[in-house]
Amino acid sequence: MIRASGGPLGQRIALPEGKIVRAISRLSAWLDAAGISDGYVFQTMGKGGVPTGRPVNPGEVARLVKRYAAKIGLDPADYSAHSLRAGFVTSAAAHRAKLDKIVEVTRHRNPATVLGYIRDAECFADHAGASFL
Repeated sequence: MIRASGGPLGQRIALPEGKIVRAISRLSAWLDAAGISDGYVFQTMGKGGVPTGRPVNPGEVARLVKRYAAKIGLDPADYSAHSLRAGFVTSAAAHRAKLDKIVEVTRHRNPATVLGYIRDAECFADHAGASFL
């Protein structure tokens, strides 16, 4: 059985219509390339890029985000693993996604946390200087 994280099995994850085939195709390609047929979808890698069977931990995700930010010319000090989650929430809010739908994807336990990102995204909407700045 494949597990997406250390959390409970059987969580339902919604995908936008038309994206299901692409998501399944990419997930299948990843599992095939990594040689994963059982265990966690995202595993730590040992020498030679061989999956260890252990789930990726947050520290590893943070290191990867910083490494790839640097590779594309961004300052890694400005990015973290949290940037991915916060960026998703901010973009979703800017595109008028409903709070309950955002929380459904991010799995935030406290919607008040998400509201902070939404306020940040909305400060750019209908900006008074948009037509001349």
